[in-house]
Amino acid sequence: MAGPISSSEEEIANNPNKRIRRSEEELSEAANLISRGLTFQAVSDKYNIPISTIRFYMARKGILPRRKRGRVNSHPVIEGIAGSLKLLQLGKIQHTIFVLIL
Repeated sequence: MAGPISSSEEEIANNPNKRIRRSEEELSEAANLISRGLTFQAVSDKYNIPISTIRFYMARKGILPRRKRGRVNSHPVIEGIAGSLKLLQLGKIQHTIFVLIL
């Protein structure tokens, strides 16, 4: 069974649109977890803080990670082909056979 309801919890229950003031410590901990690789969604769920609030705090502090846009070239076959093409362009490989299996 939960403890008694505080006046701020009662206000929030009566007015769900009321803004909640987050502590600097709580926001700092959330930002630290994101900087260490957790997703915004995971941290938002853990601390019950909206993603936009965490992003705004990190942007204000100058610690917002850059978003990765577009496709990530992390497939080993593609990377191998790209590397082979670079070597071929440099003239370091005379004969190369490319087999691409999808």
